[in-house]
Amino acid sequence: NNWIKSLTLKIKFPSTVIVNIKEKIPIGIYNNEQNEYYYLDHLGNKIDKADKSNKENLIIILGKQSPSDIKKLIDSLNIKYNFQVKEAHFIGSRRWDIILNNNLVIKLPEKQYSVALKKLNLFFLRIEEFDYSLIEYIDLRILNKAIIKFKNDYEIDLLNEM
Repeated sequence: NNWIKSLTLKIKFPSTVIVNIKEKIPIGIYNNEQNEYYYLDHLGNKIDKADKSNKENLIIILGKQSPSDIKKLIDSLNIKYNFQVKEAHFIGSRRWDIILNNNLVIKLPEKQYSVALKKLNLFFLRIEEFDYSLIEYIDLRILNKAIIKFKNDYEIDLLNEM
């Protein structure tokens, strides 16, 4: 069974068998190029097919070779920040765009995106009362720079603010 992470059997004489099964915990659902859905484990390995109508509040992962790089992204997002990620798109097999539950798109840099996420989190803490529905995306692809594109085509360039 693909869901089994580990299995141990112990025989306790005279008449007892102890079975200990640890199940894999999915970290996301991968949507491949054929629009098939698969549960992924913490290493980015496919566990089993997933029903596309039942996402179970897991991150939807898209893009070629994204399963091989997802562990690093999940580790960067894990617990440190209050980002509620709905989807993660692996762009050009080299960098991530993440979409938060409020549909805010965050374009991450190729390298050091954990640093960019840390700075973004500090920025969010400063403007906690802000209406994020006004923002189309936040672009963090340039080091020490954040470009915020508002939905009305107005851009603000926050140089070294983060």
